[in-house]
Amino acid sequence: MENDTSSGPSRKRLSTSHACDLCRSRKIRCDGNTPCTACVSTENDCTYGSEADSGKSDLILEGALRVEKYLHELNANSAASSHFVNRSSSQPVLSPVVGLSAGRGSFSSGSLSELHITPHLSLRPHLDELQNDNNLENAVLESRHTSTIESILQWPHFNVFPTLRNDYTSIFHFEQSRPRIKTKTANLFPNFDDDDGLDVCIAFLTMALGCASKVTAGLMEGAALPESEQRRRATYRATARGDMYFESALKKLYVAHMDVNSIAAQCLFFVALYFAFLRRPLQAWEYISAAAAKCLLLLSYSPRDSTSEDQKRIRRIFWSCYILESDYLAALSNLPLSGIARIESSIPLPGVGYSTHLTAQEKEQSSLYFLACISMRRLLNRVHQLLYASGTGASLDDKRFPGIVKELDHQLDEWRSVLPEAFAFEVDWPAPAAEHKITGVKTEHGGFLRQRYLTCQSVIYRPYLMWILSSVNAGSGLETSPDAVTGGLSGAQGPLASVPANSTAVGMNSTTTPSSVNIKLTDHEVLANCKACLDACLLHILNLRGFSQTVLVDTWMCPLSMAGAMLVLLAACRIPSLKNLIRPEILQAGSHLMELLVGWQKVQGEPSSPSVDQSVQIIQEAEGFIRQVYTGREGEGEGGIVE
Repeated sequence: MENDTSSGPSRKRLSTSHACDLCRSRKIRCDGNTPCTACVSTENDCTYGSEADSGKSDLILEGALRVEKYLHELNANSAASSHFVNRSSSQPVLSPVVGLSAGRGSFSSGSLSELHITPHLSLRPHLDELQNDNNLENAVLESRHTSTIESILQWPHFNVFPTLRNDYTSIFHFEQSRPRIKTKTANLFPNFDDDDGLDVCIAFLTMALGCASKVTAGLMEGAALPESEQRRRATYRATARGDMYFESALKKLYVAHMDVNSIAAQCLFFVALYFAFLRRPLQAWEYISAAAAKCLLLLSYSPRDSTSEDQKRIRRIFWSCYILESDYLAALSNLPLSGIARIESSIPLPGVGYSTHLTAQEKEQSSLYFLACISMRRLLNRVHQLLYASGTGASLDDKRFPGIVKELDHQLDEWRSVLPEAFAFEVDWPAPAAEHKITGVKTEHGGFLRQRYLTCQSVIYRPYLMWILSSVNAGSGLETSPDAVTGGLSGAQGPLASVPANSTAVGMNSTTTPSSVNIKLTDHEVLANCKACLDACLLHILNLRGFSQTVLVDTWMCPLSMAGAMLVLLAACRIPSLKNLIRPEILQAGSHLMELLVGWQKVQGEPSSPSVDQSVQIIQEAEGFIRQVYTGREGEGEGGIVE
């Protein structure tokens, strides 16, 4: 499809602007002069097109525009499909052996549905949003979606693993019950007692985050650090200024709450980042929301003394809040929304003009990486919303999800195809000799983006896996079906043996559209898509390394995501037809995760997060159950499988 955005959402950032940046951000008429009349009257700098001041950023931006256009068309097709389904008696998309309505009940009844029956209350600024929860113009991840680890753990397929549930404590209750961070009574930096400026606050926070980055540096190769080095880094955080700078910043933070400008918003966001590093998700969430609220205010009412630098800064803070808020909401689905995602389609993407690094090349690479992270988070939000939104998600509707999965996977490939060469990555199985070495990427940024890609792919294809599991749970006879034996359910010994490791086969030809609801997918095609989900889960685990962003910011979220992937693999490996699709590397997954996650906890020091400890425990138990399945010793020993 050509790079035409005429029918998609209106976000024309690459064309020559006729309105200056300030007038466009304030949504007022601009006369196009240099400087324009409005900027002259308010004594502001008048700039044009500063967010696209580097042509080299066009690659990511144009790719994002193409993705938005495709998703906009998908929205229209999905709406048409739903209307057609409601008015007709068309056959299900999946074959009878897979698409059983009784099977769907296994995911939507009982304790799982009880987690999501509370009405969702949220502030919605526009009437059209009230009429369409799945509006794709804004990439909003709603609360109470059903793709978190806590939702997966409620699948009926884990009834045979009572210890996984009986010993489980709600993530929120775990984190809520944690003691407050202890602070020192003495002033650590008395020379700044009388200085209540924002500059002092932002300086303390910058130095605290700098110390945090030193604690988490050099972990990408994944090899375990010696115990002495782990203790040294943990001590460095606590005693060699990191926490000390942060505590000093907290004592002056009232200034950031009182002031209304871009530096104040930056202070609040930096506090959220350090709480994320400390594995304090509820506190991080609180300051993300505070920073987001300040951003919304400044974007709604541009201050008279606002400069071009202020505008660039507030945009970057806006998009940073958007990413981090969505990440936390993906892990803890009942968190309240700040409202920042509801206007994201109207906020220009950040450009390369903002000073972030010393050299022009570093600035450019940083900006392109930021754009890649934004576009991936937007796609992830739409995936979660279209497939797993409470009440409207298509993951349990066999008339809707095959077309949506096909289109979303296409968007994912589009995103990957427009990545700059420095961030390109391969999606291959790591060689056994590689051990802790990271392969298939050129840079650390590429390694982190590959993790995002694999997360997205596994969530996109999960509905197929859920249908197979629900059919077996409903007693459909999937394992003994004559078609199953000859049509691919025997895994590597059937037609599926020719499916490559990274194959994705949705079973639709080039003329298929998401509104086609009378498609029949064969068992072979359904299992090929299950394989895509399982491969992505396992690759996501095996390719995990100590990327800077993962260890510094995502150390709380990463273990929850990995525990969810292990649970998906555990549920699948107990079904013979699915077990045959899983590569033998599954037996390495648990130990690989344990080494990384436990090591990161030691490096970051005490106190550890109880919900992270619980996720590590789930990974350890899941690994034990998986080994029981593969060694034929199910039910043996304490904590065995209970049939």
